[in-house]
Amino acid sequence: MIRLLSGHSKVEAFVQKAFRPFLIIISFVVFFVILNLPTPEGLTPQAQKALAIFSVCILLWVTHALPLMITSLLVVILFPLTGVLSTHDSYALFGNEAIFFILGAFILASGIMRSGLSTRLALLVLRHFGRSPNFLLLGFLCLSAFLSFWMSEHAVAAMLFPIVLEVVNALKLVPLKSRFGTGLFLAMTWGCIIGGIATFLGGARAPLAVGILRQNTGLTIDFLDWALAALPTVFAMLAFAYFVLCKMFVPEIKNIDQARTALKKKEEKMGRMTRREKSIALLMIVTIFAWVFGGAKFG
Repeated sequence: MIRLLSGHSKVEAFVQKAFRPFLIIISFVVFFVILNLPTPEGLTPQAQKALAIFSVCILLWVTHALPLMITSLLVVILFPLTGVLSTHDSYALFGNEAIFFILGAFILASGIMRSGLSTRLALLVLRHFGRSPNFLLLGFLCLSAFLSFWMSEHAVAAMLFPIVLEVVNALKLVPLKSRFGTGLFLAMTWGCIIGGIATFLGGARAPLAVGILRQNTGLTIDFLDWALAALPTVFAMLAFAYFVLCKMFVPEIKNIDQARTALKKKEEKMGRMTRREKSIALLMIVTIFAWVFGGAKFG
């Protein structure tokens, strides 16, 4: 399966490389077209320029014509160049307190992953979801969502991908043909996306939005209020996602004992919980406690 996936990736990379110059040109043609269109009624020139920048960045992000980081930095350059923001205001966004929150969240997530704590937790949870194919599907969906409450959704996906792949290989599911295999990967992916909106730790969108809200209106939303407002939506989306996965990707197998055995072996290979893992777990609990009960006051 790994060979097939890598082969598919090579073809995709070749196509992307061959068409990259055209994609970049098309993206900037769209940018200049929007920039030079007559300004519609009700839209300011600055807003039209911002829309042009937004359009070129979306195209470059979606097509991967440029690396994601390069496209992101392009925004910072284009804002002052087009007059949407002054150079001072454009670079001042890097001093937003939300940036430091996101930085702290990524550092915490990195420590959790490097220590092996996240993998141990994943294996511990999944071991109890091995009763049936649909129950295992639910396990990956809920686990990825729960981990995305406390870590970046992208980090969770990167951490869980090898575990899903190991389960798929253990069950001898046919790559690109198995309904259940596809369902497992989608369960992991959807769980990360859905769980990422539950708290500020799931991704950069929420903290940045709250930072902009505070900067422009003086109003704010603290960690606990956001979580309480988002959780009902998260649970509803998880239930709907599980329903869709069960209906669209009906398992072609009944027995998943091989998957349970593979997960158990991986857990046994990790051995007992290390001192480093315990320290990271304690640090994580203290940090989250501080964010929940002191975030509004101390940031």
